[in-house]
Amino acid sequence: MPRTDHIGFWKVLKAMHVIQTISLMQRVDAQKQLGLKFSAKDLYEISTVKGGLNAILFASMIDTSLADTVIDIEFPPVLSLKEVEQMRQTYLTHGSLYLRGHNRLADAMYITGALVQLVDDIEDVPDDMEEGVQTAFTSDSRMTLTFLRDIPFHLREISNQFLAAGKSREETDMVLLYLELYIARKMLKRFGKFR
Repeated sequence: MPRTDHIGFWKVLKAMHVIQTISLMQRVDAQKQLGLKFSAKDLYEISTVKGGLNAILFASMIDTSLADTVIDIEFPPVLSLKEVEQMRQTYLTHGSLYLRGHNRLADAMYITGALVQLVDDIEDVPDDMEEGVQTAFTSDSRMTLTFLRDIPFHLREISNQFLAAGKSREETDMVLLYLELYIARKMLKRFGKFR
């Protein structure tokens, strides 16, 4: 059974809560209220961090050392939209919630989670547009084509990271197979008749 009583799990959960709170800024109405307009790059970064931290959160339940790659933050109990924007500036624009390069397995998990989140964002484009949620893919239609074109690169990067973390070729290939099947399913749901 995964352990949820270790301090690292809660540290990652707090960081995940921060990025989920920041992602509220993806709502068009929140941006209008603050007079903000995010670029596709800003929105891409929110999704990348959200997916990466999500992967670290679940993996840290099994390997507690993975939580050491996430910074420990204080989170106020009540936030205004203006304070959420300040958090975005602090943690995404000028800093990071994740410490890249401190643990190779964590790096592999992080970029895998980021890819999964971005693929999920592509699938959700119609719903997000209807609900007034901006992602990189709703704000710039060219981003979808660029991202889909670059999927082989992302998969190679994931493979290299897992191998660098000491995982066997067989284990790495299994991760890649699952990712490829996940991507295919999501793209069929988004662009095909598989609903």
